[in-house]
Amino acid sequence: MGLGGGQTFLRSVLPLLPRERFDVCVLNLRAATELSQALSADGVPVISLNQPRWSPLQVASLASALRRLRPDIVHTHLTVGTLLGRAAAILAGAPHIIAHDHLSVSSEVYSTPPLVVLAQRLSEPFLRRRTDMYVSPAQAVGEASAGAKGWPAGRLRVLPNPVDCRAFVPPEDRARWRRALGLPERFTVTTFSRLVPQKRPGDVLRVAEQVVARFPEAQFLLAGSGPLEERLREQIASAGMADRVRLLGFRRDTAALLAASDVYLSVSSGEALSVSILEALASGLPVVATAVGGTVEQVLEGRTGYLARVGDVARFADALVELGEHPELRRALGAAARAHALDNYDTPIVADRLARLYGELLAR
Repeated sequence: MGLGGGQTFLRSVLPLLPRERFDVCVLNLRAATELSQALSADGVPVISLNQPRWSPLQVASLASALRRLRPDIVHTHLTVGTLLGRAAAILAGAPHIIAHDHLSVSSEVYSTPPLVVLAQRLSEPFLRRRTDMYVSPAQAVGEASAGAKGWPAGRLRVLPNPVDCRAFVPPEDRARWRRALGLPERFTVTTFSRLVPQKRPGDVLRVAEQVVARFPEAQFLLAGSGPLEERLREQIASAGMADRVRLLGFRRDTAALLAASDVYLSVSSGEALSVSILEALASGLPVVATAVGGTVEQVLEGRTGYLARVGDVARFADALVELGEHPELRRALGAAARAHALDNYDTPIVADRLARLYGELLAR
């Protein structure tokens, strides 16, 4: 946990672009971060401009850096990056410009300041005149964004978030991983989530209550932190579920937790293309999730897991009880989940798709 889709994309994919074809440099508006250091260590140059968040000089600073670098393609990321980055690229006379939006429309409402969203909407009619390509992590997300933000449909391309299928692998013995983490030997359902309203963490407790009542061998792990943490902890205690729903706080050992799990659960009301779901798929876990955004492309109903409407606690519980009672079904769906991740989301595959998108632009 810790990196969102946009950061994971940069960290994973840029070092794999063929150096003989692409000379990549990252411009960071802010001060150097852990991500900047990781990219630099992997041989990707990062220039940090140290601009304050609300500085009026951000676009000018970016444009000046772009004039020095003279790139053939300016690939901008996330809402602020696609707003300021494209404006700077136009001022600098960049030949080709990409707007890469890693958020769904619903996620943007929760995670982006309203003034930034308003500025993006108002400026889009001008910016799109020089924007050659719009990139989204999933087809459904891209189509929704195109409708809401006025993107020309013909310029939309899909490029999913990546997952490292060598770092996340199905273990031979999930019980051994549970023992290593000090967990009881039970059917284990895991969720990684920020504890914020959009992620609906209270639904995890409600689902757990229904599942444990019907399948007492179940336990739930919820890793993450946020403003709802204390309230959720009190609700878990009041429900008498403290020994079945464990709040783990912020964790970095995601691969180990997934190795100790039997199913991954996502109850979020909005996702673009969840990195946590990708990691679960690569770990050979069936996924039970809300049918939102790009999740419908990750979780193939009845093949790699099950989908439910937002807030449909009974449907979540039914799916989890079925998976708990039928280990052979878990194994079959988990194997299909791993194959789905390898075929569509493994980092080298996504890096190759990015290289082809760049090649498409340069051939124009």
